[in-house]
Amino acid sequence: SLGRQEPQKGQIDLLRAMPTILEQRPDCRLWLVGREGASTPELRSEVRRLELCDSVEFLGVRDDVGDLLAAADVFVFPSHWEGLGGAVIEALAMKLPIVASDLPAIREVVSDHALLVDVGDFHALAAAVVEVLAQPFAAAQRCEAGYERFLEQFGKRAMLDGMLNFYRSAAGITDAH
Repeated sequence: SLGRQEPQKGQIDLLRAMPTILEQRPDCRLWLVGREGASTPELRSEVRRLELCDSVEFLGVRDDVGDLLAAADVFVFPSHWEGLGGAVIEALAMKLPIVASDLPAIREVVSDHALLVDVGDFHALAAAVVEVLAQPFAAAQRCEAGYERFLEQFGKRAMLDGMLNFYRSAAGITDAH
């Protein structure tokens, strides 16, 4: 999971999902990547309370996020609210299976190419992670379709076309005055 350790990022829900995930997949490991924040003490306390010290690692700020995503089996984004979800876009670009909160901003990015769960529902979060790991073929199909969506919406060509349209629009407004 990528994101600063703040309440709105929902990492506490992911920690609470881990015991259920580990029941099904005892070899599972969770990497929390991102800077410390207001939630860090609660997150560390929850890891101890749930006895997850051998399964959860706080990796902090990293400059090798692409490598970490490439090494991951699933990207989990349990955010409680988002403006866009840049980390989800990165996961799409890496063809990584995604489990995320069902938020309008996330749905706009992933369409139906991820497993989305209700915000704060750590039971559903656990079930979705286990499903991705248990059904790699279905996950791979979502990844391929998600990558195509990434290229269409966020790839270099889409970004250049968007900027060109923006400048044309701005030039048209300026010319009208």
